[in-house]
Amino acid sequence: MATPNVTVAIEPSDGSSIFFEPVARKDTNSPASGLICLLLTITNHEGQSVHLNKVTLEFAGQPNVATATIPVPANWWPPSGSGVNIPAGAMRSWNFLREGGENDAVVLPIPAPSSVTVNLFFDGFSAPWKATRALAAYQNPVAKHAYLFPAHFDDLRSGEFWGASSNTHATGSSGSQLFAYDMNVVAWDDASHSAFGRLLPQTSGQENTHYRVWDKKIYAMADGAVVQAINDCPNNPEPIGPKFNGNKAHDDQLWATQQSSFWGAYESTHGGASAVHAGAGNHFYIQHGDEIVLYAHMQKGTLNNALLTAGAHVHAGDLLGKAGNSGNASEPHLHVHAVKGTVPEVGPLRPLLFRDMFAVAPADLSLPDTSGPWARIEEQGPPLGPSNSYLWPLGRNPIWRGWQDLGGTIKAPPAVASWAAHRLDVFSAGADGTLNHKWWDGSTWHVWQTLGGVFKGGPAAVSWGLNRIDVFVRGMDDHLGHLWWNGTEWKGWEDLGGPLTSGPAVCSWATNRLDVFAAGSDNQLKHKWWDGAAWHDWQNLGGVFKGAPAAVSWGPNRIDIFVRGMDDHLGHLWWNGQQWNGWQDLGGPMGSAPAVASWGSNRLDVFAAAPDGNLQHKWWNGSAWSQWDWVGGVFQDHPTAVSWGPDRIDVFVQGMDNHLGHLWRA
Repeated sequence: MATPNVTVAIEPSDGSSIFFEPVARKDTNSPASGLICLLLTITNHEGQSVHLNKVTLEFAGQPNVATATIPVPANWWPPSGSGVNIPAGAMRSWNFLREGGENDAVVLPIPAPSSVTVNLFFDGFSAPWKATRALAAYQNPVAKHAYLFPAHFDDLRSGEFWGASSNTHATGSSGSQLFAYDMNVVAWDDASHSAFGRLLPQTSGQENTHYRVWDKKIYAMADGAVVQAINDCPNNPEPIGPKFNGNKAHDDQLWATQQSSFWGAYESTHGGASAVHAGAGNHFYIQHGDEIVLYAHMQKGTLNNALLTAGAHVHAGDLLGKAGNSGNASEPHLHVHAVKGTVPEVGPLRPLLFRDMFAVAPADLSLPDTSGPWARIEEQGPPLGPSNSYLWPLGRNPIWRGWQDLGGTIKAPPAVASWAAHRLDVFSAGADGTLNHKWWDGSTWHVWQTLGGVFKGGPAAVSWGLNRIDVFVRGMDDHLGHLWWNGTEWKGWEDLGGPLTSGPAVCSWATNRLDVFAAGSDNQLKHKWWDGAAWHDWQNLGGVFKGAPAAVSWGPNRIDIFVRGMDDHLGHLWWNGQQWNGWQDLGGPMGSAPAVASWGSNRLDVFAAAPDGNLQHKWWNGSAWSQWDWVGGVFQDHPTAVSWGPDRIDVFVQGMDNHLGHLWRA
């Protein structure tokens, strides 16, 4: 016989395309990938039973991907325990497996091939059933096509991260959990100087409270509606994982005892598995679009009382409950997975993607230092296993620390300078409009000091040497005002003329050298400089822009200037020691004037508000410009930034509450 007379429904699919899970990079130096896991529902139109023995996937288009062969076990348990045997006229399902060392998932490069041909081979037939479909990255039916992470960064202890991975969870019913995640919380153990672990210091793992994930708040990942909530399933009183010894009979008995004593007993008195799904312990099933998502194994009695009724409306970010150890679990953790449909555990598997967060592989870190090549997750699952990656559930890279509230009141965007390592001097207008000064001496922040002088907009500040600061403002008469600290006292104000139509920017590329920039009366960029002996007249550099410019020097006779162009793009002009070059259009959009800092030769870090008001960051690494990267935090007017050493940047803003906000790269 040639080709079998069968029809096959393939999931996950929309009928024309087969979906794969887009998987995040494990670090900034690694590629992204894709993950194919299939559920095949086969209807037999032959006059006799047919037996599925093999599935292959053939890929077309670039890049070239080898054919994947997935054997169908002869002893697969459903439907009959002797393989996938489909009686005449009957329908049976088979799915990829991830059990007992077998993993049928197919890993793809990104970009993925354009299409895939699925071949099903049956005993006694010389040719397979086949179908060719386009390949497409899956998108969840929620805002921005991906879910928020179900936990918040500010609920973590210092040094903690979440842990999860793709391509590691067991199969589940009809493959429903092939895209599932079991997630825990990890951190470096200072006491033992051991690698990152799930347990709190000096604990054994014998009690639920020993686990860092225990009691962590769990939040809704998207808007939706409650389908089912169970809040009174007994907690497992202790983890059974530490008791496993690798002997199957022994370990199976631990599972069986836990079931019969706790969640199984609950299930049997509450209508059975299909009614309460007590294997998930205390849980929510929430309808998000056409997907139903399980949030499982939470603590008894901790679920949000306002959401316990079926049909209750859920908003993204609503508190659901606290992570625990209930149901079919070996230790405290959070389990999530999605299926398409409206009934718990009824429907085909679906990838569950995240956004606005970061991940890194443990091997990429020099522990306990957690700075490293963290990669952004956007509409992707966590990086591939076998071990969990560390996850930072915030759209801001964990290299950033803050925001720190340094108080107020300030009435203008701040300026900052640094004349030594661990030294920061911040300037702004106080509540009375006069210049105020606040400084960090390496161990503490000092209270605001009043320096006098009223001005328009924000000041600018720079240091050209140890214990030296120069401050510039746009005076009320639109002249450039100059105040300086000579190491023992403040001097000025000095009137350096005008007129100016913007706040100034200043940088220094050598001892006793100052270069000041501002918009002139024609709104074009003007340049005035001090050469160590005299001030030079204003020089016209052209270009029109919004707000104040920003300037920095990363080496002798080098200046880089940045502005917010009239098109809200970042404009760049630079002096290379011989001539001015630019303007270079570095794209946008921007919602504020920029700030710039440099922590090394040929390094530039630019900051500005995005159109939504949040801080964004763009950098030059010596060979290429990055894209704008979201940092977060809303503020008034424009930011300011400085570096006092390699890999160190401090950013300051005027917050919406008129307090001084501080963010830093550690």
